[in-house]
Amino acid sequence: MALCAYCVECLCAVFFASICLIVLVQVVARFVLKIPTPWSEELARYLLVVLTFLGASISIREESHLIALDIFGGRSATTEKIGRLIVGGVVLFVNVVFTRNSFRMSAIAGTEMASSMVWLKTSYLYDLISLGFLLSCLFSASLILETLFVSKSEKAQ
Repeated sequence: MALCAYCVECLCAVFFASICLIVLVQVVARFVLKIPTPWSEELARYLLVVLTFLGASISIREESHLIALDIFGGRSATTEKIGRLIVGGVVLFVNVVFTRNSFRMSAIAGTEMASSMVWLKTSYLYDLISLGFLLSCLFSASLILETLFVSKSEKAQ
C-alpha cells in the first residue's frame, strides 16, 4: 500500500511540474513571442483537475482529508474507533459512488476529442479521474481495515 501511495505522489509531482512548465510555455509564447498556444491552457486545466483527484486520494491515505475525525479525538478509545469507522465508511461510500459514475462518464464520452487537442480523448481524462476515485476507495478501505485490526500501539511502531 505504501508503494502505491508513493507512486501516486510521484505522479502528482510530475503533473505539477508539467503544469508549471506548460504555463511557462504559454506565458512566453503569448507575451514574448506573440504566438498564443490554445492547447497549453486547456492541457494545464486538465492536468490540474486530474492532480486534484489524485491528491485527494493521497490526503485520504494520510488521513488529512477530514476534520470530522477531530470530533472523536480525546474521547474513549472505543468512541474514537467508532468515529473513525463512521467517517471512513462515509468516505468509502462516496468514493464508490463517484468511481462508478466516473467510469460511466468515461464510457459516455467515448471517442470525443478535447477541443484544441485532437489527440486527447475526453474519456482519457475521465479514466484518470476514475483512477483517483479508485485509489481513494482503496486507501479508505485500507484505513477502515487498519482501524479494525491494528491497535494504536502497533501503529506507533
